[in-house]
Formats: sequence, C-alpha cells, structure tokens
Amino acid sequence: MGFLYALVAVGLTIIWGLMEMINFAHGEFLMLGMFGAWWLSVTFGLDPLVAIVPVGLAMYALGVLIYRQLMRRVQQGDPFTQIFATIGLLFLLQNSAVAVFTSDYRYLSNTVLTRLSGANLHVLGVSVGVPLLIGALLALVLFLALYLLIDRTEFGLALQATAEDREAAMLVGIRPQKMFAVAWGLGAALVAVAGAILANFFAVFPQVGFPFTVLAYAIVALGGFGSILGTLLAALLVGVVQSVTSVYLEPAFKDAFVFALAAGLVLGLAYPIPLQWSGYTYFQTVGFLVLLNAMLGAGWNVIGGWAGQFDFGPQVFFAVGAYTAAILFVHLGWSPWLGMLAGVLAAMGICALVTYPLTRLRGHYFAISTVAIWMIAQPIGATWEFINGSRGLFIPVETGQGVLATTASLQFAGRTKALGYYYVAFGLLALTLWLLRLVERSKLGFYFRAIRDDQEGAEGIGIDSRLYKVIARSITAAVFATGGVLYGFWALAVFPEQVLDLNWSTLPIMATVVGGIGRLWGPVLGAVILIPISQIMSTTLGTGPLAGRGIDLIVYGVIIVLIAALRPTGILSLPWGRWSRRLAGRPASGQLVGHG
Repeated sequence: MGFLYALVAVGLTIIWGLMEMINFAHGEFLMLGMFGAWWLSVTFGLDPLVAIVPVGLAMYALGVLIYRQLMRRVQQGDPFTQIFATIGLLFLLQNSAVAVFTSDYRYLSNTVLTRLSGANLHVLGVSVGVPLLIGALLALVLFLALYLLIDRTEFGLALQATAEDREAAMLVGIRPQKMFAVAWGLGAALVAVAGAILANFFAVFPQVGFPFTVLAYAIVALGGFGSILGTLLAALLVGVVQSVTSVYLEPAFKDAFVFALAAGLVLGLAYPIPLQWSGYTYFQTVGFLVLLNAMLGAGWNVIGGWAGQFDFGPQVFFAVGAYTAAILFVHLGWSPWLGMLAGVLAAMGICALVTYPLTRLRGHYFAISTVAIWMIAQPIGATWEFINGSRGLFIPVETGQGVLATTASLQFAGRTKALGYYYVAFGLLALTLWLLRLVERSKLGFYFRAIRDDQEGAEGIGIDSRLYKVIARSITAAVFATGGVLYGFWALAVFPEQVLDLNWSTLPIMATVVGGIGRLWGPVLGAVILIPISQIMSTTLGTGPLAGRGIDLIVYGVIIVLIAALRPTGILSLPWGRWSRRLAGRPASGQLVGHG
C-alpha cells in the first residue's frame, strides 16, 4: 500500500511546498474520487483503472475552482484561518456526498482488480496479492510521471521557482496565482486518482476521506513538508510498518465595550428564565452547549492564539477530566467539585509530561504530534479496564436534594436540569475568562505572544520557549478538563468515543477563529454564532424527510466557508470602534471637526 499512500500524500506535499497552506479537506477529494469511480463503474461499466482519467480531470477542475473562489481569499490570512476554511470545506464536500449518495457503504465487485482477488505472486517466500501489486505499480508510474513533470519540464521549473521566491518568479514572467491554482488542481487530481484505485480495496462511503487526511499529514511530516521523494520514502515506510504490525496487532471603544459586556451579562443571565417558565428547555440546552464551547475555545486560545502552537488534541484532556471526576464520584463518593480539581491537576500533569518532549517540534510537526497523542488515547480509552473500557462509566443520580445540595453534587434533574447546568456553565465561563484576562495581562501572556511572534527573538532575550509552551498547553488542558467534568455530569455517562470525539477540538477551534483568534472574547462571540447555527440546522434540516442526508451540515459548511472567505481575521477584527463612533455621532479618530 506504500505507493498508493504516496499518491494520496503527494498532493499535500505540492500544496505545502508551493504555498505553505494547510488543507484539512484533502481526504474529501479522495472520497469524491472513490465515488466517481464507483458511479462510472455502476452507470457506464467503466473500470476504475480507466475511470482514473475522467475522475482526475474532473477533480483537477474542482481543485482549481476551489482555489480561485475560496483559498485565494484566505491564503493571506493566518494558518488558523486556512484550517477553519478547509474544515468548512470538509463539512461541505462530505455532507454533499451524504445528500447525494446517503451514508451507505458501497463496494465494487466486477472490476479487473476485484476479479483477481485471491491471486497471489510468490517472490522469495513472500506472498504478494496481485490486485494490490497492480494498484501499487500504477500508483508508482503516476508518481514517477509527476516527479518528471516537476523536475524535468519548464512548467515544473516554474512551480519550483514560485515555491523558492515568488517575487523573483514574477520578475521573469511567472504568474504565482496561476501556479497556486495549478497546485490545488494537481493535489485534488492526484488524491482523487488514488481514491479511484483504492475503491477496489475499500468500502466507498462519505466519511472515508478523513482517516486518509490524517495519514497523509503523518507521511508528509515524516518525509519532509515540500519533499516529493521524501513523501515517497515515508509512504513506503508507513506501508511496511502497517503490514508488519497488522500481523501482530488488531486493527473597540471602552464605553461601547463596557455597555456590550453589561448587556451580554444581563442577557446571558436572563436568557433561560422565560424558557423555564414556558417549560420548553431545549434552548436552555443549546445555551449550555454555547457556554461550554465558548469556555473550551477560550482555553484553546491560550495555546493556539497566544502561544501560536497548532494543537488538535485537547480533547484528550477533556476526557482526562471527565474520567477522573467520574471515577472519584462513583467509587469514592467524592464531590464533583473536588473531582473537578483532581481532574484539572491530572490533566495538567499528563499534559506537561507528554508535551515537553514535543516542544522540540514546531509548526505542522507539533500539530501532527498532538493528533498522534489523540489517536493513541482512543484505543487506551476503549480497552483500559480501570476506566471500564468501551463500556464506559455511568454516573448515578441522587434526587430529592435542595438547591444548594444539588449544586454541590452537580446532580440537577428533571425540569431544573437544563437551567442548573446552564448557570453552572455560565459561572465557569466567567471564571475562566477572568483568570485568562489576568494571564493575558501578566508577564506570562507577554511571553506567550513573544514566542508566537518570534521564537528565536524571544529565546534571545532569555525566554525559555519550551517551558512556556508547556505552561500554555497546560492551561489549555486545565480548561478542557473542567469542561469534561461538567459535560460528563450533564450527560450522566462517560464513554471513550463520547469524550474523545473530534468535535471537542474542532468546534472550539472554529469558534475561536470565527470570533477572532488571539482575542480574549473571540471564542465567546464565535460560539454564540456557530453553536446555535449548528443546532438549528440539525433540528430543521437534519430531521424529517431530510434526515440522514447531511443537508444541515452542508449549510453549516457553507456558512463556515463564507465567514472564512469574507472575514479571515475573525469578526472581532471588524471596525467596531469606527462604527460605534458613527452611531454615537462622534468623529472618527484623527478626523478634524470644523467650527462655524
């Protein structure tokens, strides 16, 4: 499979080497390639080995279109904006496939390679499947053709010149924007062709792409971002490792700001009361999820926005907090608040231990390592008997308590459950923002931002970058652990697939980017916008005759893409100060006021 993995990953290598752009929707082009091969085979009887031509051409055109209409707009933004845009693109492409094809698994059965299934070639005592060998050889031919195109042709030299020095390339008549569009087209076409070949060996379904995205990033990180030959060698290594292990292992204005803060506080406190009177508590639960994700986003903003480190695995600490408090409550009878404190300390300790060795890594390498920690945590959570493995932990409910006792035990039930957890989440968010405000204004906050802006310069004035990265991530871990405890007691159960879900990192990250990364209130504004939209979409477009078609997530993805394209730096970067001056009838800053 190594050669096929190389074909999957090389598109990422081209895009990163040329543009230094992150693409989390990479695997969705593979998914579209698989569906394209399946559809052409079922509809026209075209074998996937022949279908790679129309599939590749169609995906090249789609890649170019996506660059020109979306990625060109976010290219000049910070990396988090690129991540946000491509996550929205992931939602859009994946759920468009759900809407068209449903989530059913599909298989190819009457193709050249499937008819050869069971045929083996014995070389030096090693048995090699003939279908895999043919697929690997085809992938190798395509990979070598790409290498010759980039290394031996005038077009390839233009791509390399653009990657080396865009300004110098423009001076000799090369158009960088054209090269960037071609790079996106090539990346999409190559991974889609790989998908058309892989459709012979894997089930075809809308969610098939993301695991290949993670695998592709691991390969590119191992082989070196921008190195085509390095990608090939790394893919071969990954293929060999998979083959060997499969044998042994199972698979603003101050006044305006104060007014907005006061209005937000009053609105936040008063919001659930009329809902409680009406007896309709659904929107109280939506409010709880808004507050929870706002708190998590504020915590992620420390490592991501202030310290400038890509962290895609904070849900591990969400799980640590949830499990610690649940175990202490169920087995020892500890108060959830003491369990929350213990969970925070456990998460910070584990975070410091696993993060310090990773601080030698930078940029994408650090990001990939955080994904790896999350992937390692999943089988641990599912098999570790001490935490009850995949069976999870259930939290018993104690009813008939007074208001103070219920709050002390986090055992809200019945009609007061949504209201109680809403106000607890509100209080924890307020406490988190206050503490983070103190951090932001302290030396610690300045050290974080110095490392983000110029790590070498920060180290030159005596700041230990590795130590402060660990501290930043440990603060993030503490906030996520707190959120995990709150969610666990709200759900009355803690399961590995529940608390280690990818949404516990992607939603807070997206909220932070939408609101304004690096800004204290950015995650709050982003959560207020995104979480209700996602809930409304799921309850209106995700139910009834549209259930299971992914229409809600398509609309959600479109909204994310539009926000990323139209305001890459976040909503808080809008000129709120100038607008407030206009509303107040005051002149803009620096504007002279004439006197009669």
